[in-house]
Amino acid sequence: MQKQSLPLDKVKSSGPAALDAEERAPLSIERISQKLSVAGQISASDVIQLASRGYRSIICNRPDDEDGGMHPSHRVLQEQCEAVGLQFFYYPVSPVAQSEQQVRDMCEILKSVDEPTLVYCRSGRRSRALIALGEKLHDSYHPESFG
Repeated sequence: MQKQSLPLDKVKSSGPAALDAEERAPLSIERISQKLSVAGQISASDVIQLASRGYRSIICNRPDDEDGGMHPSHRVLQEQCEAVGLQFFYYPVSPVAQSEQQVRDMCEILKSVDEPTLVYCRSGRRSRALIALGEKLHDSYHPESFG
């Protein structure tokens, strides 16, 4: 799996607790395959960078109220995605445990999105876990088949 850093531009994110680009570390992206990547929390300015790098859809696994609203809401990011022509899916999942149904739902979402796709949550772990569990539970999603 490859990691790449996206330099942030000087566009400011909107939302109550959005950080300026200068205050955030570069977005670290873990490439699962040529068509699927995972990252930690993104900002509205990251969406612009992701679109310029060829991503066609973004999936959010982070609930809006997870940290008391200290990160950009999915609505802010969805609006930014729509503005730059990306698909956006909001599928929030608890960071503590993922149910089999959530894993199945995530697999269905992954099958339906335009590729390449970026999936994100707070750190990327929960999104990676959903993908890995989907492969293990019902053998319906294989990242290598998308490479």
